[in-house]
Amino acid sequence: MLLTKEVEVGWNSTSRKHYEELGYNYVWRGKFIVPIEHLPDNSHVEIDCLCDYCLEEDIETHIPKKWQDYVKSKNKSLSQKDACKQCWNKKVKDSILNKYKVSNVSFLDEIKEKIKISLRLEYEEIDKRFLDKGYKLLLTKKEYESNLNISSKTNLPYICPNHPNEKTFLSISDITQGVECKYCAIDKYKGENHPNWKGGLTLINKLLRNKLNDWKQESLKNNNYKCAITDKNGSLEVHHLYSFQKIVYKTFEFLNMVNKLHTNIGELTPEEIKLIENTFIKIHNNYGLGVCLKPEVHKLFHEIYGYDNTLQQFIKFKQMFVNK
Repeated sequence: MLLTKEVEVGWNSTSRKHYEELGYNYVWRGKFIVPIEHLPDNSHVEIDCLCDYCLEEDIETHIPKKWQDYVKSKNKSLSQKDACKQCWNKKVKDSILNKYKVSNVSFLDEIKEKIKISLRLEYEEIDKRFLDKGYKLLLTKKEYESNLNISSKTNLPYICPNHPNEKTFLSISDITQGVECKYCAIDKYKGENHPNWKGGLTLINKLLRNKLNDWKQESLKNNNYKCAITDKNGSLEVHHLYSFQKIVYKTFEFLNMVNKLHTNIGELTPEEIKLIENTFIKIHNNYGLGVCLKPEVHKLFHEIYGYDNTLQQFIKFKQMFVNK
């Protein structure tokens, strides 16, 4: 908002013609008062205005500037509001909104198309990422280049050498984040690798899980006692964003006791059990709190990803679940 209404100016060779055409009588070395709108557009006279955006919040922020700069800003901008430095982005947003009817040019279809094309990986790079995991990408270069709708989130068909007869799909984002073939993930938890295998690990798992009551309560509180996917409360389970099994293994690895990982608790000394418990808690605390899930949601997650879990898997799972 323009505050200055009138200013004092003097006669000079540059502005004399301008003022005489407006009806002012020339007086050598004279000073006179003119309304602000009578100033020539290139005048260097200092004027004062208030930030319109700050005023909307009942804050008066003065913006001193030269008249010529004020005129330029009004002529060039599609928003006629005055803005201080802190609110300049708001004015830019208003100008874009007035011209394109969107708050950000990246929302325009033609801009989104340019961004999408510029961010697309070359086919050779995508193929290499699949090959590095031992997978054969079934999408051809011609199919990829002719379909601009294929993004980093698009599921692409591939062949896993361990499961050549299964239909398998992973996105470029999945491959980049280390997500593996879901059938390979399931295989990891068959037989002795399954968390319910009765060879000693189950007893150790149960022992260590019983040490997580405080962690569970803190996780529930941190999640406001609501499911991170459905936003509902009630019956909840706490999910590890970093695999519980990996933390158990890291504990035994740190203690140089991996050879005792499948040992029955009865074969461990009280001192060894205490050492395992204390070490486990310290390592476990390094991975932060868990997230709350409804039992059926928790079950679904592990049916898809098994138990060798990562934060990236949960982020992808949440996106898939929310977009259903």
